[in-house]
Amino acid sequence: MSTFTTSDNDISTEKTTQIQVDPNDSTTKFLNVYNECVAILDEVDDLTGIQVLRTMSYLVILKIFEDSFDTRFFVDDYPYNTSVLGELYNKEEHIKKILRLSRISRLSTEREEFLPFYIKQIWDLILSQHPVTKRIFPKDKLLDIRNKSTYKIVIDKLNSINFQEVKDDIMIKFYNEIIDDMMRCKDFKDYPFEKKIVVKLLNPELIPDISEYDLVMQSVEEEKAKANEKANEKDN
Repeated sequence: MSTFTTSDNDISTEKTTQIQVDPNDSTTKFLNVYNECVAILDEVDDLTGIQVLRTMSYLVILKIFEDSFDTRFFVDDYPYNTSVLGELYNKEEHIKKILRLSRISRLSTEREEFLPFYIKQIWDLILSQHPVTKRIFPKDKLLDIRNKSTYKIVIDKLNSINFQEVKDDIMIKFYNEIIDDMMRCKDFKDYPFEKKIVVKLLNPELIPDISEYDLVMQSVEEEKAKANEKANEKDN
């Protein structure tokens, strides 16, 4: 299982945690939090190495995507297939709540006993359907976390990190190593897209031309336009 160590601002995967940088630095805090979460998933939930990597990658990506949900992906406006939620009382209000909770900062405010249910709903309704996120969060998969208390601890720890302040080179190396590990186990498809879109969000200047990203965003706009067209037809 991988934990991060740093020396002279470098990053590598090892069995132990030996971080030797400024303890108040945001990058150091991220590495410490990551290693703490890995230890909890390993020792408390007894997950395998790949299960830990998969769970942490999904959650870190979700946290990084949070700011883009409103400004780039327009997650709340996408026409989702809401039948995946089944029969629910006051379904419209419930859908609004699930959309709000797709942000880790909102999810961290919920009580631990409800987190497994909400995360499954977020995954089924949003993450596995939206044109951008569905390429990272495949349908019929979920986090490998087993205990409700672990959901709460890990989500709260990740929510304490300001990823905008974490050094770009550390985050990029994080994705190079973690997603490379996952690819060897065939957990992600279309790997170049995932890496590009994450790097693009971290530092747009590093990938000035990202045609796949633009195509996906175009498809989002097309889907929204189709949904609006259907809505207008019904009104008329």
